[in-house]
Amino acid sequence: MMKVLFGDARQLRGNLHTHTTRSDGRLSLEECCEAYKNLGYDFICVTDHRVYFEGGNVGGLLVLPGEEFMYMDKERRTAYHIVGIDFNEDFYTDGQTLPQNVADGILKRGGIAVMGHPAWSLMSREDILEVRGISALEVYSGVSEEYTARGDSTEIADLLAARGARYGLLGVDDMHFNKRDLARAFIMLNAEGPTRENVRRALDAREYYASEGPLIKRLICGGGRVEIETTPVKRICFMSDRWYEKTRVNYSEAGDLTRAEYTLHTDDTWLRIEGMDLRGRKFTTNYYLNDNGELV
Repeated sequence: MMKVLFGDARQLRGNLHTHTTRSDGRLSLEECCEAYKNLGYDFICVTDHRVYFEGGNVGGLLVLPGEEFMYMDKERRTAYHIVGIDFNEDFYTDGQTLPQNVADGILKRGGIAVMGHPAWSLMSREDILEVRGISALEVYSGVSEEYTARGDSTEIADLLAARGARYGLLGVDDMHFNKRDLARAFIMLNAEGPTRENVRRALDAREYYASEGPLIKRLICGGGRVEIETTPVKRICFMSDRWYEKTRVNYSEAGDLTRAEYTLHTDDTWLRIEGMDLRGRKFTTNYYLNDNGELV
C-alpha cells in the first residue's frame, strides 16, 4: 500500500527564525508580521536575541513563542546559536550561559530546541552532539547564505545522520535586514489550519520539509519505492548513507524535471530527498528511515 507523505493534507508555509527591532532586526514586530502575511505565510516564530516573545495573533498572522540564545566559544571558534520555539515562559541567560543549560531551559518549558545555522557557526559534528535535547538543525539559513555565503548545512546534517543522529531539517530566513534575507528559506508543513496546536503537532512529527523556493507537490512511498512530484527543478537527488548509488541523481539541464522515483536498497538505512532549481535554490525532506524496504 502506498503511503502519502505530502500531497493530501493542506500545507502551511512558515518561518521559524526571524528578528525585529526588539533586538537587531530592521522591522518592528507589526511590520515583520505584515510582511510575512503579505507574502502568503501562515505562521512565523519571532526569535529575537535574548528577548522572549510570548506568541499570539499579530495582525491576523499566527506567531509562535520564541527566542534566540547565543554562546560564542571564541577559543574553539564555534558559535552556539540555539533557537527556542514554542516554549511557555522566558528564563534568564547571558553570554556565559552554557549551551546545555539553554537547551535544558527550553525543554523544561515545553519548547523545541533548534541548533541555528551550523555551517555559519563553523560547528563540527561533536559540537552539535554534545548538546543534548537538540531536535532540529537549520539546514537552510537565508541571512547566512545571502550575506556570508555559508547558509547550507545539509552536509553537516548528513554526516550526523550517518552516525545515527537524525535531526529535523529546517529552512529559515533568520531575517534581519528585510532585503535578500526576507522569505529566503521556509518550511512547508502538513496541517489543516494555522493554529499553535496544529503547527506544534506537525513539528513534533516532522511532517514538514525545508525549501528555498522549489515545492513538493506529492511524495508517496510503498512497496520499496518512493515517488516524488515537484515544481520544475534541475535536479532531484535521493540521498542515503550508501557511498555510491547510480540511480541517486535525476537531472535535467533545462530545469523542467518534475518527477522522479527511487527503489530502496536494504542497506539504505535512511533516505533524504533533495531538489534544486535553475537558480540553485533547494528543497529537502526530513530523514526517512528504511525498515526492510519501507519508509517509516
